[in-house]
Amino acid sequence: MTNAADSELQSQNQPATELGAGENGRSILICQNVHCYRHRSGAVLAAFQSAALPAGVTVTASDCHGQCHLGPSVRIVPDETWYARVEPADVSRIVEEHLRQNHPVSDLLNPRLHTDYSAYYGQTGAAS
Repeated sequence: MTNAADSELQSQNQPATELGAGENGRSILICQNVHCYRHRSGAVLAAFQSAALPAGVTVTASDCHGQCHLGPSVRIVPDETWYARVEPADVSRIVEEHLRQNHPVSDLLNPRLHTDYSAYYGQTGAAS
């Protein structure tokens, strides 16, 4: 792989152990590329860094996740959970619900990558 896009794609697909996941196997990757950064991903990163995280969870500033139109983008590995348009105020919910209770925060899931429409249409899958 010689070009930057190929390198970026390869880094997005690395297993959690190669991404520096903590001892419990989770790492939080917060995009800090141009578009996400313009939409306050630096503040999202700071919020995760100052949060009371479960033991062993690591927080990492990352390059582009390729989801610019839905940024700031947050990816949790190895779960492969992708959050879109994350605000600093959302961090406490992600920490409590996802990292502590193992329930992804459905209304923040990236709709391009998580196609469980129950978050949008209720539990039955039918439009309300």
